[in-house]
Amino acid sequence: MMIRSFQQSTLTQSGRLLHAGGAMITLTGLALFVIFIYRPMQLEHQRIEEQTADCTLILNSADRIRYENIRLNSRLPDVERRLGIMMQRIPNSPRESDFLGQLTRLAERTQLNIRDYRPGVIVRKDTHSELEIKLSSVGSYAGICQFLDEVARIPRLCRVSGLEIRASNTSGEAYLIDMTFRIYFAAVLTPESSNVRQRNG
Repeated sequence: MMIRSFQQSTLTQSGRLLHAGGAMITLTGLALFVIFIYRPMQLEHQRIEEQTADCTLILNSADRIRYENIRLNSRLPDVERRLGIMMQRIPNSPRESDFLGQLTRLAERTQLNIRDYRPGVIVRKDTHSELEIKLSSVGSYAGICQFLDEVARIPRLCRVSGLEIRASNTSGEAYLIDMTFRIYFAAVLTPESSNVRQRNG
C-alpha cells in the first residue's frame, strides 16, 4: 500500500515537473517568437507605413512641384541674361584707371569738378576681390544728386560705401563732396594690378 502511495506521489511530482517544463518551453518559444519574428515584423510594418506616407505626400504635392519647376525654368533665361550682363561689369583685374575715366565723363556731364582720386587697398574674398577708391569733388547740389543717380548705370559695377557733403567756403551754391567707392573684380589678380597694394580680407 505504501509502495503504491509512493509511486502515485512520484508520478504526481513528475507530472508537475513535466507541466512546468512544458510551460517554460512554451514561454521561451513565445519570447523567441516576439523577439525574432513579431518585433521585426512590427518594425518592418512601421517602416513601410512611413514610406507609404512619404510617397503619398510626394504624390499629393506633385502638381505643386511640377508648377514650381515650370515657373523656375521660365525664369532661368532671364536670370542667365542678367548674370551675363553683371559679369560683363566685373573685369578680371582692378582697372581703376578705366573706372576713373567713367567717373570723369559722368562728372563732366553733371558739372562736378573732381579734385582728388585715391585708390586704396585690394581686399581678397573667396569669390571676388574688391578695391576701395576715395574721390573728392565740388559741384552744385543738383549736379551731385544727378551724379549719384547715374553712378549705378556706368559700365563698371561699383557701390558707394561712403558719402560726405558739406558747403563750400568760397560759394554758397557749391558743395564739397567726399565719396568712397567699392569696385569689384575677379578673385585671381593679374600682373595689371601689381601696382596696387594688397591685403587679405
